[in-house]
Amino acid sequence: MALAADKKSGLSDDEIGFRKTPLMDEDKTMPVEGKYQAALPGSSKTVDRSFENSPPLIPHDATGMSPITMSMNECLNCHMPENAKGLKATAIPRSHFMDISEGKDLKGQLNGHNYNCTQCHVQPSTVTPLIDNRFKPAFRGKNDKH
Repeated sequence: MALAADKKSGLSDDEIGFRKTPLMDEDKTMPVEGKYQAALPGSSKTVDRSFENSPPLIPHDATGMSPITMSMNECLNCHMPENAKGLKATAIPRSHFMDISEGKDLKGQLNGHNYNCTQCHVQPSTVTPLIDNRFKPAFRGKNDKH
């Protein structure tokens, strides 16, 4: 059905997507690079969340902190609860020290499902959005933004 509509509108396959490049040349299409925070860890302020309960954004430069593996995770140096308060860093939440499927407290041991921080937490960038975003977040409390 969509193909018929595209034929009628006169759009070629190259004009349908946001990138405006032929689909067959996808391997040559480069993403738009944004600029990321350059602030050193510990010197930046928290960034408001996009919506309530979304993972906190990384407010500092993360150069050299990847790859993150189960045996090597630079994030833990500052964000483990026992270190975070003294460093004024956001502490890893209690939920990351639980086996939620079993309802078990892992007693300070990080759940193996949560070792890859950048699977959920990202750095905001200053790239221009391709389409207008009209989403308006609603927060129940003012502290739910951080």
